[in-house]
Amino acid sequence: MNAIIVEDNAAFRKTFKNVLQTEFDINVISEFSNGKEFLEHDLSNCNIVFMDLEMPEMNGFIAAKKATWEYKLTKFIAVTSHKESEYMIKVVEAGFNGFINKHTLFSELPDAIKTVMSGQLYFSSLDNNL
Repeated sequence: MNAIIVEDNAAFRKTFKNVLQTEFDINVISEFSNGKEFLEHDLSNCNIVFMDLEMPEMNGFIAAKKATWEYKLTKFIAVTSHKESEYMIKVVEAGFNGFINKHTLFSELPDAIKTVMSGQLYFSSLDNNL
């Protein structure tokens, strides 16, 4: 499986890439620090995109909305530190297939990948009231 990481925090991006490649045998084919960089590249060889929502130049909501209509077979998972439940609606409207909070990312990753790759939506618990 080929993946792309779109995340403005270079240290987090490096750690995430290492986990994907070593623990999940996922080939990270590209990394980008914002949505604008991401959209400037061909995504046709990508199966799954892990994208932060808040980034400089172009956020994940806009980038996903622009990319999901063209790359319908590619799955998109939002990876963010936001916990507010209203983000779930915004994520779905932007075309994401899933949402994972950065605080629970590595424990939820196996279920999230399996779920979205099977064609279903995956959403981690966003706040304590859900």
